[in-house]
Amino acid sequence: MNKIVKNVLWIGLAVVVLATAVLAVTGMMEDREDPQDRIAATGNHAMVIKGGKIKTTGRPVSFPGLSEISNAKQIDASGFAVIIDENGKLHTNSVDSAEISKWDKIKKVTVGYDFVIGLKKDGTLVAAGGKEYGQTLVSKAKKVKTVSAGAYHYVGLTKSGEIFYSGSNENGECNVRDWTDIVDVECGPYATVGLKKDGTVVSTISGVENYDLSGFTDITKVVTSRDHTVGLRKDGTVVATGSNAYGQCEVSGWTDIIAVKADRNQTIGLKKDGSVVAAGDNQYGQCNADTLNQ
Repeated sequence: MNKIVKNVLWIGLAVVVLATAVLAVTGMMEDREDPQDRIAATGNHAMVIKGGKIKTTGRPVSFPGLSEISNAKQIDASGFAVIIDENGKLHTNSVDSAEISKWDKIKKVTVGYDFVIGLKKDGTLVAAGGKEYGQTLVSKAKKVKTVSAGAYHYVGLTKSGEIFYSGSNENGECNVRDWTDIVDVECGPYATVGLKKDGTVVSTISGVENYDLSGFTDITKVVTSRDHTVGLRKDGTVVATGSNAYGQCEVSGWTDIIAVKADRNQTIGLKKDGSVVAAGDNQYGQCNADTLNQ
C-alpha cells in the first residue's frame, strides 16, 4: 500500500471519528434534562418533580396512581397531566390514557385543554385528544425541534427554524407566520410567544392593559397565559408583563431561577436549589410554594 493510499485512509478514518463524535455530542445536547420539564402550572394547581416523585398543591388532582410514580422525569399539565418516567413510559389521567400509554420514544410532551402532543426522538409528532379545531393535526410535521400546546392550538419550530401551527385562531394565537429569527416558541391559553435569537420576545397578545415587552431583554425562556407573559433572563432573574390582578406579575424579586411556568392568574418558578416560588391567585392554594417545598 503506497503512502498516498495510506494518507487517504487515515483522513477517511479521521472524518468518520469526528462525525461520530459530533453526532454523540448533538445527541447528548438534545437529550439533556430541561428544568422546564420539572414543573407544571394549570391555574388551579401546581406540580413539581422532586426526587422522581410528583408533589402538587392547589385544587386536588384526580390522577390514579400518581403517588406510586417514583421515577418521573418530565411533567406537563393543562386540562389534564402527562408524566414521562425515566424509562420512557407515559402516565396520564386523560380519557385517552390507553392510546397515550402506547406511545414510545417520546422526548417531550405538551398538553392543551383537551389534547396532548408528543415529540418523538426522530423529530416527528404524535397526538391524541380533541380534533374540533385541528389541534391534533400533526402528521406532516417533520424534523421538529420543539412544540407547545395552548388551549386548542399548538405552535412548533423545526430544526431549520421554520414555524408551523394548527388549531383554533379565535384570539389570533396562530398569527405567527411573519415571525423571524425565532429559536423557541411557547403557547398559553389562547396566546403564543416567541423567543428571538437576540433574546427579545414577540407575542400574539393584544388589547391587554399594561402589556409591554420592551423590558424583555437577555431572555432565555418565555412563557405565557392569556393575559400575562413571563420571561427568564440569563442571570436567573424574571420579568413579567400584562394583567397583574392577582399579583401574578410580582416576580421582580426572584433570583437563581432556572425554569418558569405561567397559566391563567398564576406564575411559578423553579430555583437552582430545587425549591419553588409562586405568585398570583391562591384561591385553591395553587401558589402555596411551601407545600411544594416540604
